[in-house]
Amino acid sequence: DFINYLSSKGINQNAKNKYIGVLKAFMSEAFDLGFTDNVQFKRKKFGIAQKLSETVYLKETEIEQIYNLKFNNINLTNVKDAFVLACSTGLRFSDFSTLKFEDVQVYDGEAYIKKNQQKTGAEVIIPLNDMSLDIIKKYKDTKNGFPKVPGNQVFNKQIKTICKAAELFEKGRLTEDPTKELWECVSAHTGRRSFATNAHLSGLQAIDIMKITGHATEQSFLRYIRLSKLDAAKRFSQHIKMKQLSKTMLKAV
Repeated sequence: DFINYLSSKGINQNAKNKYIGVLKAFMSEAFDLGFTDNVQFKRKKFGIAQKLSETVYLKETEIEQIYNLKFNNINLTNVKDAFVLACSTGLRFSDFSTLKFEDVQVYDGEAYIKKNQQKTGAEVIIPLNDMSLDIIKKYKDTKNGFPKVPGNQVFNKQIKTICKAAELFEKGRLTEDPTKELWECVSAHTGRRSFATNAHLSGLQAIDIMKITGHATEQSFLRYIRLSKLDAAKRFSQHIKMKQLSKTMLKAV
């Protein structure tokens, strides 16, 4: 009945999954406190499967296109730079929007961001690339030492404007809606997905990337890897070519 009610309100599958999870948490606590002896909520069928939403990631070249944009509008400049930081660090909106200069730490002559994640409370230590360092230098004399970030809703609207200005017009990155252009698919969270996916494509092991993103399980981390079928095919093709090259070199020896 509850699921039917949620459906009547137009609630999507993942939101239903979340609501059922909250309900099960209350039922579990009520059972432990002796308020009820109803254990139906423990059954596997008492729930609804989560659907993995299709999302995009930005390639490193596309992130550089955004980084190189120049705006006269200070608000767009702030959002652009904050988004590049998200793509370079893998931080969530709640974390990159609250960065302060004291979050930058130096170890053995190298600069890192050291921060407790707002969502999990877990500490992450993230190395900074050249773009991130340039952005930090750019804002060093501002109040927090980082770009000023608007609310999530405004940020998501403005980052689409920015990505459109960066001419991210490619279609087909979403198989569910191949007519959508890339700029239309970008949001604040695309930065975190882009970081995880690009790190994976660079050959870093999942366990190392997870230490930086703060994911507790490999299962939850792998949801962030937005490798398209074509990307996967190209990687496999490259792997085949490398094996063939190795065989050729061995024969030559």
